[in-house]
Amino acid sequence: MNHPDANLERLAALEGMGCSRKRREDPRFIQGKGSYVDDIKMPGMLFGVMVRSPYAHARVKRIDKARALAHPGVHAVLTADDLKPLKLHWMPTLAGDVQAVLADEK
Repeated sequence: MNHPDANLERLAALEGMGCSRKRREDPRFIQGKGSYVDDIKMPGMLFGVMVRSPYAHARVKRIDKARALAHPGVHAVLTADDLKPLKLHWMPTLAGDVQAVLADEK
């Protein structure tokens, strides 16, 4: 049987395990010189927005895509039906399937 401390010594010898690491990116962010994904701007770039029901526990019966597309600046409207080919079944809110009932009362 191995001595319990032998495993600890082996783990301690691993570089970077159990000790703090100096972060090289911190100075530029602290000084306000860092770049974030939101800072990237490209010609013709569009922005996506998720719109959810403003009512808790509401059942959305239909989505009027034509009405949404009529708003200025709206280029596309995607629903769960549009996302089916992406096979996002691992993401329950986008699966489009009937969800299991987890409670019988609030």
